[in-house]
Amino acid sequence: MSDDPPQVWDLVAEGRRHRVETTGSVSRTVRWSVDGQLVAATKSSEDTVRLEPGDRLKGEDDVRPDDQPAAVEPDVGSVTVQFTALGKPKRATWYPPAGGAAVRAALGTGGIDLEPETGSPAALREERIRQHPRRYAVLAVAGGVAKVVLPLLLGLLAVRLTVALP
Repeated sequence: MSDDPPQVWDLVAEGRRHRVETTGSVSRTVRWSVDGQLVAATKSSEDTVRLEPGDRLKGEDDVRPDDQPAAVEPDVGSVTVQFTALGKPKRATWYPPAGGAAVRAALGTGGIDLEPETGSPAALREERIRQHPRRYAVLAVAGGVAKVVLPLLLGLLAVRLTVALP
């Protein structure tokens, strides 16, 4: 586990209180509770973690007693948590149950963002984005272009060096 403090997001929607908590930076543990009852918990190192009701931690060192399965209504929707490339949590999104929450969560459309805890790194990140939206957009586009162009250039360089060898 990392020394980073847990990140917490909250949302009240459709008369229910959703809370998402993440810990860790490389191997991240994500817990989602609705009205104080744990709905799902998982451990992952992916940049986008999707939670469905009933997902549970099994055989992990940090399983808490309250991570045990509970009778959960399946109509609480779905949640995704996105992380930066460096492992910092940046956004938690809840997808309402109507109209296939799992599909919308996989596509990343039609969700409601949870509010990060005041003063948390995720809240500070959102504030910086609100203050400088153009800078954020330029950085996002530049990162996307680099993910496509950089491997192409490295591949071209490798081919060029291979051909140049006697």
